[in-house]
Amino acid sequence: MYLKKAAAIFCVFSVTVLVWGCRVWDGSDNPPASTLSYVTFPTTVDGVDTQLKTSTAALRQKIDDILAQDIYTFENTVHALNDALYDNSKTMNRHFSAFNLAPLTAVRNASSSAYLENEAAQRRVFYNNDLYQAINQVAETHSALTPTEKRLVDLFLKKFEENGIHLSEWDREALDAITTEIGSLESEFQKNVTNENTRVVFTPEALQGVPESDLAMFANTPDGNYEMDPRQLSHLQSVTTYAEDEATRQRAYIAFYSVAKEKNPAILERIIQLRAQKAALLNYDSHGDLKTSTRMAKTSETAMAFLEQLSSGISTKLAGEKATLLSLKKTDTNNPDAMLNLWDLSFYQNRYDRDHFQLNHDDMKKYFSLSRCIEGMFDTFESVFGINIVKGEGGTDPVWHDDVQLYEVRDAATRKPLGSFYLDLYPREGKYTHFATDFTCNGNTYENGDDELPTGILIGNWAKPTAEKPSLLSFYELTTLFHEFGHTLHLILMNTTYSFLHVGSWDFMEVPSQMAEQWCFDQGVLDRFAVNYQDPSDRLPADYAEKIKRAENAFSAIPTATQIASAMTDLTLHTAFQYTDDVDVNAVYKNMAETYSSKRPDETSAISRLTHLVGGYDAGYYTYQWSLAIVHDLKTVFNQTPGGLMDPAPGAMLKQEIFEPGSTRDEDESVRLFLGRDWDADAYIHYLTASPQD
Repeated sequence: MYLKKAAAIFCVFSVTVLVWGCRVWDGSDNPPASTLSYVTFPTTVDGVDTQLKTSTAALRQKIDDILAQDIYTFENTVHALNDALYDNSKTMNRHFSAFNLAPLTAVRNASSSAYLENEAAQRRVFYNNDLYQAINQVAETHSALTPTEKRLVDLFLKKFEENGIHLSEWDREALDAITTEIGSLESEFQKNVTNENTRVVFTPEALQGVPESDLAMFANTPDGNYEMDPRQLSHLQSVTTYAEDEATRQRAYIAFYSVAKEKNPAILERIIQLRAQKAALLNYDSHGDLKTSTRMAKTSETAMAFLEQLSSGISTKLAGEKATLLSLKKTDTNNPDAMLNLWDLSFYQNRYDRDHFQLNHDDMKKYFSLSRCIEGMFDTFESVFGINIVKGEGGTDPVWHDDVQLYEVRDAATRKPLGSFYLDLYPREGKYTHFATDFTCNGNTYENGDDELPTGILIGNWAKPTAEKPSLLSFYELTTLFHEFGHTLHLILMNTTYSFLHVGSWDFMEVPSQMAEQWCFDQGVLDRFAVNYQDPSDRLPADYAEKIKRAENAFSAIPTATQIASAMTDLTLHTAFQYTDDVDVNAVYKNMAETYSSKRPDETSAISRLTHLVGGYDAGYYTYQWSLAIVHDLKTVFNQTPGGLMDPAPGAMLKQEIFEPGSTRDEDESVRLFLGRDWDADAYIHYLTASPQD
């Protein structure tokens, strides 16, 4: 998942950058002109405020400087605007990341407010009619623009139009007020999830069956019980996968899907109304059509039709998977009238894997220590993409937490630096509670030729290692690690001159991350690092990848249906309601869940913790399934080569055609150049509907 704010204008994928410092690479072999960037956090509320005032004043001055020129050219107008927004985004992103990761509560809260103010300052740049006319003049009078320059011009003009440049002053002021309120409500929604303080206490008896390694991540109470944090997905997964007591699994499930349920439905309902009002002002039928108009899907109708195609394709297999699990439960409970509940799914899938594929997922964790997985992941993608990943030296300021590590990425052949990234891997109080990648800096080549390289933060919440035991991953957690690193690599490998062209179609953004997951299913890749942490001579079983693929396929329809239900909820909320309508977001979600997946318990409110809808995925949650369809089509090229996923030829093509271009061209064209044809969903549907023996 990319972590970003929905209305961000410039560093669109994940708006985060903290305090900056740059240094010139000093490698003697081939010293480049590029600079690497480092990240630290503001440490005081006053520091946040000073950065905000300095940054917004500088942005206003740079816009004034552009408009003061006698003749407008691409370089002094369009490129200069790109640079001005990029510089301002460093502060805007700094505040957003501090909100998610900074140690101090006061700094997190101040950073959230400052982010919204800086975001508004950027938005108002695109209300400036004189600036719009200046860029239009460049478009009309400079016929010799390169395709990339013309694309940048067109994207800027589109951004002005999306911000109501053609509206009356009255309507533009209304639009600005709506957008400001949406941003404030989105921030409040996220805070309500992050600041949830409910804990669920379980006795050791209630958690019978949960492995000791998993129990270690729960807090202990003075009377010897365990506390589940319902914000943490890993806590839910542990209890619902292993706890033998159904009442325990039910309590964990209900608690997880009740986070912020008292506050967030009303907030989201207001957001949906405001988004519909904004779309109407901009002359769109719906917010869904507004958002998809610049994406691969082009219309919300196309996105919904794609989801219906998937739902229809998996319907028979979905029914079969549910029937298999229900049969297991009836046998296990010796109750012919037993019902299959949502908190049973992981438990009986785990039982099925154990009995049919001889897969003990808890026992297999010993082969996947986090540190070795990271090393193996680096090694894999160094080979695939021709890069080197080395421990970073860092800037002059300390990182925001002792657990944080810095790495730098270089081109293997030239040793040229390509960018850097941080790993912030373990949970702590006040930190963002999910898994994500922050694009802290997109990278940019300035008008004067200076080149600043991209920087990102891979955010995890894996169990922290102890003196006795390393952090151990389940296979699911391993794929999450590879997924987020796919986002990180996409950021660093994007080869664009202008930062604004890092902004791509939202329904393409998960392609690199979901493609990166595919290497987890390759036995040769796993053999690079999967070793028993207690006995290095004990290697991963040679048939593990084959078993895990069969296990994944055995129940592929259930998680797909869950995502389809969430995506249809998202698109329905953003297409079916006018701004004057009452919107019952819980009712919409539960209706979609029952239609496409499974009925949800009345006392839950899963949509109250679906922060994607306030973090940039509004009318875009379908991108996960859309991207997976593209990924499985891309994978067919690797399947036809002797080296499979490690074959250098398609690996080089993947880097060149999928990871590097950014938004310098339409993503459909990038996929077409890789495949040699238009993409389709056939390979994905075949994967979803194949039997485990296929």
